[in-house]
Amino acid sequence: MVSFKANRSDPELVVPALPTPRETKTLSDVDTQPALRFYATGVEFFSRRPTIDGDDDHAQPEDAAKAVKAALAKALVYFYPVAGLQHLVPSKTLTLPTPWPLTDHDMVGEYFFFGPREIASLRSHARLHHGSSSSTVFELITAAMWKCRTVALGHAPDQRASLLITMNARGRWKCDPPLPQGFYGNGFVYLVVETMASELCSSSSLGHAVELVQKAKLDMTEEFTKSMVDLIALHGGPPYVPGWTFVVSDITRIGVDALDFGWAQRVGGGVPMVGDVKSKQVSYQMRCANVNGEDCVVASMFLPEPAMDTFAKEIFALSSEIDK
Repeated sequence: MVSFKANRSDPELVVPALPTPRETKTLSDVDTQPALRFYATGVEFFSRRPTIDGDDDHAQPEDAAKAVKAALAKALVYFYPVAGLQHLVPSKTLTLPTPWPLTDHDMVGEYFFFGPREIASLRSHARLHHGSSSSTVFELITAAMWKCRTVALGHAPDQRASLLITMNARGRWKCDPPLPQGFYGNGFVYLVVETMASELCSSSSLGHAVELVQKAKLDMTEEFTKSMVDLIALHGGPPYVPGWTFVVSDITRIGVDALDFGWAQRVGGGVPMVGDVKSKQVSYQMRCANVNGEDCVVASMFLPEPAMDTFAKEIFALSSEIDK
């Protein structure tokens, strides 16, 4: 394991490099959801490129931190609403959802890696017991973690186990009205999946869970997308029970792996287990590479410590090789 030392300094406010319009912009109904009112923190790692004579694009700055701050200040000139002040409009004041019934100190966060071997094992388990058809990596990992989390939390057999998936709607929203050019607000909707805990916790249930995830994705039509946006506008978010519902967000394709400063290229990073407790209710799936350079997915999980121990045993059993 690679270790390193980091010096943490006091936070600094970065403002736009040039004057920006003084105006009021209203957030969309999707952006004003109470469940989104938290700071999503992240840590990114970059590797310096070797300096090449005559190559100004890769010229090393004297102070990397100052260079990044200056670049952010320039970007905020164009994306100035991000640098603005936010306040609640009285008519938009909503009740925040109830967080986990446990305190932050009762919880632990872990990352779980899924490389080619682990994915192949999940696929074998799904096919062995349920004859599942082809499935994506996201479907396999989501189904496996949902199943193992339900087992770890000790759901009663007659209790409903819920899964909520945040799905990108940008590529699907091509009809009327289209998202405006340059729109950089949230463009996602929710898929809600439910089944009985008894059906999800059985030894042969992985294939069933995969099929439930697949069916939910197929139900995401243009009509469904508009209906979900209307639901969010009326109720401030999707119907789910915070802490018990398994919430998944796939950020493997948001493009962070293509971040490049010219003089430094991104080599890793993502959403760590820090920040507001509400952000920890979401299991993020992120891209990474293992020691062999193979593409992998790393998925976060946040659970009470005893449940985490059980979850780890369950997920390792599913992602281990089985006899063909």
